[in-house]
Amino acid sequence: MILLPALRSLSRAALGRRPRQRDLDRIVGGMRRRLLHGQPPLRFRSPRLPAGVAIRQVRALQLRKLRRTIAHVRRHVPYYRSALEAAGVRPEEIRSLDDLRHLPLTHRADLEADPGRFLSAAPGLNPTIHLHTSGTSGRPLDLFLSQEEFDYYVAVQAMSGMAGGFLGPAHILQVHLSLDTSIAARIFTAAAQRAGALVLNIGVSGEYDRSLRALFEERHLPGKFSRVSGLFASPGQLWALTTRAEQLGLSGAGSGLRRIYTCGAMVSENLKRFVHRVWGLPLREAWSMVETLSTGAFECESGRLHFLDLSGLVEFLDPETRRPVPPGRPGVAVVTAFYPDRELMPILRYWSHDLMVPSAETACECGVVSTQIEEILGRTDQMVIVGARNFFPQALGEVLRDFPGLVQPPRFRVAVQEHTGAQHVVMEIECAPTLEGDARPGLNRSIREALPLSRDPYVASGTVRFDVSLVPAGSIRDPFRDKGAAPGPEH
Repeated sequence: MILLPALRSLSRAALGRRPRQRDLDRIVGGMRRRLLHGQPPLRFRSPRLPAGVAIRQVRALQLRKLRRTIAHVRRHVPYYRSALEAAGVRPEEIRSLDDLRHLPLTHRADLEADPGRFLSAAPGLNPTIHLHTSGTSGRPLDLFLSQEEFDYYVAVQAMSGMAGGFLGPAHILQVHLSLDTSIAARIFTAAAQRAGALVLNIGVSGEYDRSLRALFEERHLPGKFSRVSGLFASPGQLWALTTRAEQLGLSGAGSGLRRIYTCGAMVSENLKRFVHRVWGLPLREAWSMVETLSTGAFECESGRLHFLDLSGLVEFLDPETRRPVPPGRPGVAVVTAFYPDRELMPILRYWSHDLMVPSAETACECGVVSTQIEEILGRTDQMVIVGARNFFPQALGEVLRDFPGLVQPPRFRVAVQEHTGAQHVVMEIECAPTLEGDARPGLNRSIREALPLSRDPYVASGTVRFDVSLVPAGSIRDPFRDKGAAPGPEH
């Protein structure tokens, strides 16, 4: 029952087309039934080809999908119709992936200005799911999915999880992300349920003793593992949960955990070592953006981050010159989400602001041949990620203008640090020379209460600590400055 829909799906994928949902549903159902009957997971393995041959095939398919994407957006997406006409770019002129440089870059501000102009007007497409990034930059970013896209992502995740042995009817998953704000958590939860798993959604609760009890609780449910087998949480939640587990003397040896996943923020080597020491398991991370949802990177069993090359294309560009960087050199990830993988809002050359080091390697021990990342270094736009939400300097600087006891325009610095017990957001702010010493505690308290960081659910729950420090005027090097529209680094 699985073979025919699988062959049809592979055939459509090889042609750069999205598999039919009914075929994917049959495959998911068949894989789940195999596991329910105690059969080994069904794995789809492509023939092992020399790395050079395999990557050439991947690049050829990327080129076909790129041309098709350009043809689609030029015809159906108002924003790109105007942008491509202004740039004089036609699909037939894209003869190689190097020609991607002729396409205009897309920035967050473009999407913020009028998200409706990025929606495809192709017949049959219907926005049904509203996505948004946090509005902590001063304005939320509204994005949309069709139900068909969501179902497709869920089916692919379910198949990948069952084939990889970390989803299935026997599994119990514990999710520490809000389904209201995290589309990754929504897709993962729906995929796990499609695979037959039981999902315990804890949200962003700071009640870590209760969360740990749920994690270690022995259950007697027909066909299920006796304990939670998978944990999915933001890096901030993992710091707090792992710290509390260590304080209570708990370890992975006494749990049923088989895999720990995270996404939504940069993962440090300190966190990876901490999680491995306490839980005895490697931390599997993923990288993606809501804007280019179908195209991200995942960490395989070999510990390498792979991009999903068949659903999109990533470039690594110098943040100053906008030219491609060689492997081993830092560059900003610029992502193109292909049609029809991203059908309702396909995105061309989205400037992510995430600085990464691309690898020269394309072949991996896990058998996947794709674009790989050596390291994710951080942000180029000075954005701070708290829990799973983004905070930009402009929103913080606007609040600080209301406090006469500070240097005006405000000069401040924000950093995320990792200390024992939790992640800490530390904000240093220069105070005016005339500020009296006995006025500092009250001013510090008032500033902290006024800043949007203090109202973030991760801070309110104690997952992330937020500290404000008033420092003498002129003591901060490379501060943020309030320049009216968008504060940036002072040079």
